[in-house]
This record gives sequence, C-alpha cells and structure tokens, in this order.
Amino acid sequence: MAISDGGRVIPFFQPILEIDTCRVYGFEVLGRKETTQGIESLGGFFHDPSLPEDMKLAIDRLIRRQALKIFREYQEDFYLFLNIQPQWLLTAHEEKRSLSTLLYLEEFHIDPGRIVIEISETEFEAHPHLLPSLVNQYRAVGCKVAIDDVGRGFNNFERLITLEPDFIKVDLHPVNMFDYCETFQYLLEGFGGFAQRAGINLVLEGVENPSLFQLGLHAGFRYYQGFLIGYPQPTPQYHLPSLLTQREMEVYWQKENTKYLNQYAFIHALKKMVETLSPPTTIQTLVENIQSLLPKLPSQCFRVYGCNREGYQVTPNFVRVQEGSWTSLPQYVGRNWSWRPYFFPNTFLSLYFESGIASEVYIDLETRRKVWTTCFSLHNEFLLFFDLVAQNEESLPSRLTPPRD
Repeated sequence: MAISDGGRVIPFFQPILEIDTCRVYGFEVLGRKETTQGIESLGGFFHDPSLPEDMKLAIDRLIRRQALKIFREYQEDFYLFLNIQPQWLLTAHEEKRSLSTLLYLEEFHIDPGRIVIEISETEFEAHPHLLPSLVNQYRAVGCKVAIDDVGRGFNNFERLITLEPDFIKVDLHPVNMFDYCETFQYLLEGFGGFAQRAGINLVLEGVENPSLFQLGLHAGFRYYQGFLIGYPQPTPQYHLPSLLTQREMEVYWQKENTKYLNQYAFIHALKKMVETLSPPTTIQTLVENIQSLLPKLPSQCFRVYGCNREGYQVTPNFVRVQEGSWTSLPQYVGRNWSWRPYFFPNTFLSLYFESGIASEVYIDLETRRKVWTTCFSLHNEFLLFFDLVAQNEESLPSRLTPPRD
C-alpha cells in the first residue's frame, strides 16, 4: 500500500537491549516509507493532525500485519513490540469488531505471549475506565502491555495505575527541556524506584550516546533502545555492540564502586571519632559530645545534629560556616525527620551493625548541594547524624543533545 504522496510503507525493527543478559530482548516495530529518495520515517505522518484518522489507522494496520508476517519466520526467543494508539481501540469497540492485532496473531499462528502491546501516551476521548477493559482483551490471550512515550506529550498517571503495565517506556526526547540534567537523572531514578516496587520493567528510549546509557544504568533501567543500541532495520538484526555495552558496564561499575568506597572511608573515620564519646545520657551531654567532635570532622562534613529514635531533633543544627568555624542553629530543635526515606532503614541498620549507614546521594533542600547523610546509633535513645558534601560525583553536562526521531 502506498501513501498518497507516493512510496510503499513497510515495517522496520529496532532492537531493545536487555542489560542483564546483554542480548536482544525484542524489537519495536516502526513505520517507514520506501521512496525513490530512500527510506523515510512515518513519524510525521502519524503525528500530523491534518490527516484523517482512518487513513492513519489503515496504514498502521498494514504495517502491523506485515511485521507479524515477518516475525512468524523467526523461531528465536524474542518479543515484538507493537504500537497502538488508544483512540484506535475505541474505534474497534464502537464498531463492535475484534481487535485487528488479535486477528493477525490467529492468522499467522503466533504465540501472543511473544507480543508486547505499546499503548501510546495520547488522548483517549472516552470514559477513562473503558481503556483498561479494551487493553485487557490483549492480556486475556497472553500479550504483555507497555505504556509508551512516558515523559513526552500527554502524561496520565491515572493510566499508569489503571492499566497496570508490564513495561513503562520512558522517552529521552524531551531531555533538552531540562536545564539541569542532575534533576532529570533524579526523575529517572524516581521511575526506577517506582518500577522496582510495582514490579514493572523499564525501557529507556532514545539512547544515542554513552552518557544517556549511563543515565539509565544509574537509574536502574533494565532495557535500552536507541541508535547507540541499534538502528531500525527492515528485518530483525541481533548484532548488538557487545564491546560497547561491556565497556559502559565497566565504567558504571567503576563509578559506583568508587562512590561507595569513598563513603565507607568517611564512615570508618567518623566511627572512630564516635567511639571515643562517652554515651550521652541527656540532651545536654549529647550537645557536648557533638561540640567536642566539630574541630575533628573532615571538611566534607557541613552539618551535625542529634535526634531521638522517633525522629524528633533534640539538638540544634551545628553548621560549618568556614573551615574550622561552626555555628549553632537552635530553630531546628523539635522538627521530625522520620519522613525522610532513609530514616527508618538506616537508623535500624546502624543499631544492628553498630556502625554508620550511608543514605543515597541527594540534593540538600537548603544548600542545593549534592550531599549524603550517615547516622550512628548511640546505643540508647539518641541518634547522631552527619551531613556530608558528595565527593567524586561526576557532574553531568547542563544540557544533553536530544535524541533524533
């Protein structure tokens, strides 16, 4: 089938890397147009609001059917990712007919368990509770479900909850919108934490260079897609840049190993100092203990305070104002810090292991610096906290070159 301005539409296949095996996990089907000038992307066609939806749907169905016809010839254990706009599902529902992809799977005798349906983050002009019931028609036969284009265009957190996807695909295309890439990194890490707790696999799209690949590794992404991994091809290709992947994994390991070795060195030095203290029996003796430590603390330590086990701060903040000089800020007494994500796990581990426990690196709300916190249990009702400036944290460029379509 040709589009009105000429050219034959065909499916292309872009590989998706699974990092734990360093092998191809699957391929996303992308629409292409074959012309006398070469191969052109159909991205502009599908996103052109001036074109009728029935034309887009017809072209999309053709591409999906062709892709599945090619896919059935491959016996390898990989998955095929098919893009579906949610509004097109509504069309099938209103016309009371079967979903075309399910008919194609029957036609070509393809195991639905090898198919991932990508629901794009576009508007759905119907009751939001209808979409999950439509998507469940794919699940009922064994297909997996992904939410595509998270981070680009229409963002609907309700959809993340109601569809309960097997995959979330996070798009790096809008990364140039972020003036501070550290903030974007923390956003990715937030997705990583959410996906881990919810049992959802993460796919990072638009990975075109090693720095973007490192972003995903640091955030805990398992799957990667982009020109760095492999270009779309007219047939599934399994030749991944294994040497590049191995090198980037080594770079990641070295960075993480160095970070934690540095944290351990600080914790070990602080532990030696804490062990010289007499166990405080009152808040006043705890304050005196802190004051005795201040001249000995490493320059990276910029804040010290004490709390009780319920998280209430019982001492002032002791804050470094310059080398060798500290000031006391009593207005923090009485604040509760148990809401901090690291508070309960770190304080209990500190008590159990009788050592300091380090938090993850984060941006301090007051200083806006990258910091980490370690706490020591003083074997009674008191906890001693040290805030330190993060060392050897390689800064990311203020802007990254956005991936190409």
